[in-house]
This record gives sequence, structure tokens and C-alpha cells, in this order.
Amino acid sequence: MKKILIFFFAAFTLVVNAQNKKRKKVVPKTTTEVVTDTIKETQPIIAPPSEEQPKNTVKPVQEGIKRTQVIPIGTNVFVQLVFKSIVQVVRSGAPDMAMVRNEDNVVTIQALAAGVNSNISVKTADGLYYSYKIVSSDESDDIPLFYEVPIADAVNSHSKIVEDPKKKIVEKMSTQEITQTIYNYDGFIKARNSANYRDIHITLKGVYIDKGKLFFLFKLANKSTIDYKIERFQFFTMPIKKDKKRIENEEKEYTPLFYYKNLTDIQAKSEEVVVFVFDQFTLNDQKKIQITMTESGGERTVRLDIDSQKIVQAKQL
Repeated sequence: MKKILIFFFAAFTLVVNAQNKKRKKVVPKTTTEVVTDTIKETQPIIAPPSEEQPKNTVKPVQEGIKRTQVIPIGTNVFVQLVFKSIVQVVRSGAPDMAMVRNEDNVVTIQALAAGVNSNISVKTADGLYYSYKIVSSDESDDIPLFYEVPIADAVNSHSKIVEDPKKKIVEKMSTQEITQTIYNYDGFIKARNSANYRDIHITLKGVYIDKGKLFFLFKLANKSTIDYKIERFQFFTMPIKKDKKRIENEEKEYTPLFYYKNLTDIQAKSEEVVVFVFDQFTLNDQKKIQITMTESGGERTVRLDIDSQKIVQAKQL
């Protein structure tokens, strides 16, 4: 009986193992088909690139001509460079190919032929030097017709203001920068420093000295109801005692190197400030300097006498 049971158990085991092997063969085949179908369904669809790509039509904004930049010029247009001070010297590397001329504080440039590739150098009355490259340009839109030259363009312009607990010390500043700094001062002269004629006033607010230059700070006021058009400013030295012979022999005109700002008129019921810059000078006790402001198309001429003491007591910057 035991032998019969053992025989049936062994047969049953063989049948079960055979069925398991058949199942293992079927499962891989089914799995392979499923995986393959999944891959086909999830493949990414890559769209063809668009033939029409948007073009950037916005031109970069020209911020101004800098020291290392090129000035484009053309034969049919001219470029004007406006400096802060009077232009004393201007030179071109190709005078036969580019017209360069100056008047007061403006330099005008125009190409005389195509293919200009040169440079210009400019020296102004305040001792600053400028250097630019000039090249021909076929695109008139790329040419800056008017450019107000900043002091930062100057090759020898270096400014530094150091704060001191007691005062401001100005170091390594150009004469032009010092002038603009003084322009914002309130001044320190309070007594015997003004003159007026028919509601037109001149007031000396301060005299300063730095690096061999004298700076005269004036406030101009028009208290009338009529605009005052300025024709010119003049500075004369003369003896305090009005002896006609001595005046003819000793009267001398001083011409400022430049002044800031460039005034053409004083509006009615308004005030203006101006700074005149001179090479350093002194006067003896028997002389004075007189500033004369002349009206264009009018006769409201104002004169202010400045004694020599105010000059020798100029405030050091």
C-alpha cells in the first residue's frame, strides 16, 4: 500500500513541474510584446524646426562716444562735438580726407572721401586732452550728428573728492571739474562785494585758488521786469586813485581762461551764478580789478570794483 502512495505522489509532482515550465515560457513572450507596444506608444514626436525665425530688429541704443570708441562720419553729413571749454587746438591724422574745424567750443567733422580711417585730438582751454578715432560709415543712421562731450572722455581727467571732518579737500580734479564744484558753493564774502544799476545786480560771493588758477564766484540778479541780454564781461585792473595819465599807463585787461556757465541772458525777476577762471595773479594795494557786464541792445552796464585784498585772501581749495 505504501508503495502505491509513493508512486502516485511522485507522478503528481512531475505533472505540476511540467505545467510550471509551460507557464514560464508563455510569460516572457507576453511581457516582451507589452513592453514593445509601450515603447512604440511613448516615443516623443519631434516637430520640424520652424522656417521663419523672429529677427531682432531693435538697434542698440548709442550711449555716446567714449574715449575708446569710434566716431562714424560721412560725406553727406557732418558731426558736431560740443566741449565744456573753448577748443584751443584740434588736429586730424588725415586732413586731406576729413574736414575738421573748430569754433569756440565746437568741433565739426565731415568726411571728404570714402574710406576714412584716422583719428583726431583736441586740447581745450581748461587743460584737458581728448582723442577719438574717425572712420567712414555708409549708414547715416549710425552717425551721431550732435554729441555733448563729457569731461570723463578726456584722457587726463581724473577726479577724486575726499571728505575731511572739517572741510572738503579736492584732489586730482581737472580745472573744469573744480569750476563746476565752485559753481555750487554759497560763497564766503559778505561785505562790500556788490554793485547794481537799474535793478541789475552783481555780487562777488567768493575768490578761490587751486593749482595756479584763480576762481571768481559771482551771483547775478535781474530784479527788473525786462530780460537782460548779456553782450560781454570784461575785467580791467586800474589804480585806485583816478589820475588820467596813470589810468592810461596802468590799465590792463585780464581775459578769463573760461567761465561756467555760459550765460547769454538773465531772465526778468531771476538770478544766475557764474564762475570765471584766470591764471593766478596778484595786485598791489594801489590797484583794483573791475568787472564790467555790458547789456546787448541796452545801456544797463554794471561795474563792480574788487580790491586787491580779496584776491590775496583767496580761499585755498
